[in-house]
This record gives sequence, structure tokens and C-alpha cells, in this order.
Amino acid sequence: MSSRYVVVSTDPNNTTIISGPNLWGSDDLSGVPVQSGQAGMLEADALANGFTYYDPPPDPSQLMTWALQTALDTNIAYLANVTPGAADKETHLAALTRQMNAMIRLYIGMTDTTDGT
Repeated sequence: MSSRYVVVSTDPNNTTIISGPNLWGSDDLSGVPVQSGQAGMLEADALANGFTYYDPPPDPSQLMTWALQTALDTNIAYLANVTPGAADKETHLAALTRQMNAMIRLYIGMTDTTDGT
């Protein structure tokens, strides 16, 4: 079952949701790709713990830029890992597949669903 997760800062003074919501394959968020100083959290848990979305919400073009920057940062971090383990490879391959599915859907104008992204 897919779960909605968000990326939040581990800094207790920052309660703004950094990115999301995104779909993840389960409630186990241990493989969610995040940068140092960030954590993946189920969206419902984040909202219950006082995290909020940007106010006002960013425009859609800014959301796309953030999503692309996050994907790029994740890919760069993976490539910097000289000896990724099997689990790292599997997690990153799944993330790349979701990224490509999203890009293909955008390119062909198939924006009625986000399945597989």
C-alpha cells in the first residue's frame, strides 16, 4: 500500500514541510531519499506534529523546480557514494524509475494520474 510522505527538517525550529507529499510504497520510510538534516515522515504524522506547508503555497512552476532540484541532489549524492550497497542500488533504481515515469507523463501530457511516479 502506498503512503503519502513529506520531507521535513530535523531542525526543531523549522516546522515547514520541505517537499511533498510524495507516494512511497509502504509505511516504512527508512529508504526515503533525503539529504543530511532532513527526514521522511508520513504526511499525517508531520501535520499532527505541527509541521505546515508553505504559506502561501508556492506556484506550480516553483514546485516543479523544487522537485527537480531534489531529484538532482539525490542523484548526485548517490553517485558520490563510491561503494553503494545492494539496498542503496535497489532504492535508487526505484527512485529513478519513478522520476522517469513522471517526466514521461509530463512530456506526453498524461497528467490525469500520478501512478508509478
